[in-house]
Amino acid sequence: MKNKRESALEKLKVFLINPGMFSLIVIGNRGVGKRFSIEKAFESIQEENKTQLEEKCLTELNFVDASNLSLKQDFDDLFKANEYKTLVIDDIDELDSELQKSLFKALSTTNGKFGK
Repeated sequence: MKNKRESALEKLKVFLINPGMFSLIVIGNRGVGKRFSIEKAFESIQEENKTQLEEKCLTELNFVDASNLSLKQDFDDLFKANEYKTLVIDDIDELDSELQKSLFKALSTTNGKFGK
């Protein structure tokens, strides 16, 4: 029987390999291994899908610290620079509510396009 961490890792892999552009929030207390789990899941699904890395947006895993974002940030440019890659924005909980709202609006999708 799998423990909670193993089950969560398997679920994370399912979400990361899901086709299309979407946002996923990984939550947990500081220090529980969120980043490690994302990296481990990403590496595992890269190994399992070697011939489809670009098609499945698995070519690269990019971490961006939320503290480097600002209201003047052009999120479209950030997303375009990471097209066909997996973008992880660290520590969004530390952003002020106005910037969180702006980021979440930019991450929302309609018809497969962000910010709509």
